[in-house]
Amino acid sequence: GGLNRYQPQSGDFDRFTTRDGLANDIVCGILEDSRGDLWISTYGGVSRFHPETGRFTNYTSADGLQSDEFNIRARARGPDGLLIFGGTRGVNAFRPEEIGTNAFVPPVVFTGYRRLTQGGVAEERGFVGEGEIRLSYRDSLTLGFAALDYTNPLKNQYAYRLEGSNTDWILLGPRHEITFANLAPGGYTLLVKGSNDEGIWNEQGASVAVIVAPPFYQTAWFRLAMAGLAAGLLLCLYRAWASRQRERTKLKLLEGELSVAERIQCSMLPNVFPPFPDRDDVDVFARMIPARHVGGDFYDFYLISPGRLGFAIGDVSGKGVPAAMQMSMCRVLLKGAAGVGRPVWQVAEVVNNILAEELPSNTFITAFLGILELSTGRLEYVRAGQNPPAVVRTTGEVVILEEPVNFFLGKFPKVPFEPGTVVLDPKDTLVLYTDGLSEAPGHNGAMLGDDEERLRRLLASVAGRPLRASAESILDEVERYSVGVPQSDDRTLMLIRFRP
Repeated sequence: GGLNRYQPQSGDFDRFTTRDGLANDIVCGILEDSRGDLWISTYGGVSRFHPETGRFTNYTSADGLQSDEFNIRARARGPDGLLIFGGTRGVNAFRPEEIGTNAFVPPVVFTGYRRLTQGGVAEERGFVGEGEIRLSYRDSLTLGFAALDYTNPLKNQYAYRLEGSNTDWILLGPRHEITFANLAPGGYTLLVKGSNDEGIWNEQGASVAVIVAPPFYQTAWFRLAMAGLAAGLLLCLYRAWASRQRERTKLKLLEGELSVAERIQCSMLPNVFPPFPDRDDVDVFARMIPARHVGGDFYDFYLISPGRLGFAIGDVSGKGVPAAMQMSMCRVLLKGAAGVGRPVWQVAEVVNNILAEELPSNTFITAFLGILELSTGRLEYVRAGQNPPAVVRTTGEVVILEEPVNFFLGKFPKVPFEPGTVVLDPKDTLVLYTDGLSEAPGHNGAMLGDDEERLRRLLASVAGRPLRASAESILDEVERYSVGVPQSDDRTLMLIRFRP
C-alpha cells in the first residue's frame, strides 16, 4: 500500500507510507491541483502531498470531511479547479486555493516527567528547565512534551531520538509522551521534535540529558577488584599446573576450561524457573542441551515493561566456543534493542545491521523474536530464518507460525523485516525450538521432523500439562528417537504459556 512516485531519470520509485505522513496506506483516488500538489483520498482521510518537499498535510472528519473513509476511484474534477471525492457517507467538494495553510513553526517543550523505581515508588515532577535527569539502572522514565500550536492540537505530530541508543528519528504520531524502561547504564540525550496540524515541523525541538547510573558490579572499582581476583586465581592455577606433568595437565586444564565455559554460558541464560513466581499472566520454561561443552544456540526472555514480555530463540551457524561468543553478543544486542521500546521488526533491523558488521563473513544467526502483550495476549513476532514455532491451544490444536519468513540475522545489512501477529488465548502455549530438535537423526537416517504428524503430536502433548514436565517429555522423546546416534547439533526448547 501507499503512494509510489516514479523517477524517470533513474527508473526507480520513491515510496511514501504512513511512516512518511500519508493518512492511510490504502489510496482511493488522486487529483492534482493548479499548484502541482496532489490531493489523495484514503481510508484514513484526505492527504495533500507537496512533491517538492515530500511533505503531507492530512485532513479528517474533524476538519469537515464526510468521513475518514473514501471509496476506491470515487474522484472527479469540477469546473474552476473544483476537486470532488466520494466517501462512505457522502461527497466532499472543495477548491484547494481556498484552503488556508498553517505555516506556524510550533515551539516544543517538555511538560513533566515521572520516574518509577523498582520498588514501585513514583516521582512525578513538572519540567522547569532541568539540565539533566538522573536515574538508577532499575528505574523507568516517562516524559511528557508538547508542540505549542493550538490550531488543532489533536493533529500535532511528534518524533524522538535517543542519542546513545539509536540514531534514527522514531515517529510517535499524536502521542506526546514516551516511556523508557531497562535503559543500559550510561549517558543519553533525548531529542524531541514536533509539528503543527499541517505537518510543519520544528526540527530544532527540545532536548534533555538522561544519566543512568550503573549497578555496583559495573563500576570501575568492582571491575578492578574482579581483575585482581582473576589475576590471583590465574596465578594459583599456573602454579598448580607447573607442579604436574606437562602433557597430563594440558589435557586436564583443557577439560576444566571447557567446563567453566559451559557453566558460564549456562549462567548467562535464564535458568531460574518459574521466572516470574509472583505473576499469574505468563509462565516460561526453557532448556538448552549443547552438542559440545558450549554451543551456539540461545534463548532469552525478559520484561520490557510490566505489561510486555520480550523473548528470543536462535541458533548461530557453527559450534563450540566461537559460536558461544557470537551467541552471547547477539543475545545482549537483542535485549538492549528491545529495551528502549522499539517494535519487534525494528529490533530485528537494528541488531541485523550491527551483526552484519561484526560477525565473520561465513557466520549468520537464525532467530525468532517476539513481544507478547500480557494484557491482551497479542503476540508480534519476527521469524528470521528460524524453525517456525507452534501455538498449542488448550484443545490440543497446533497452529504453526510459518509466515512471514525473513532473512536470517547478520548476513545482509539494511534489509527490512516483516512482522507477524497472533493472539494467544488463556492457557495457550507457545512452543519454540531450534533445528537440533526437529532435525535429530534416527538410527535409520531419517530426521524426527520428516514425519510431520509425529512432530505435531509431540508438540500437542504440552496442552494442559506443566511446562517443565512437558519440556522434559519432549526432550526425552527426542533422545529416544536418536538413541545410538551421537548428538551433532545443539537442542534448545522454550515454552511460554499465556495466563496459565
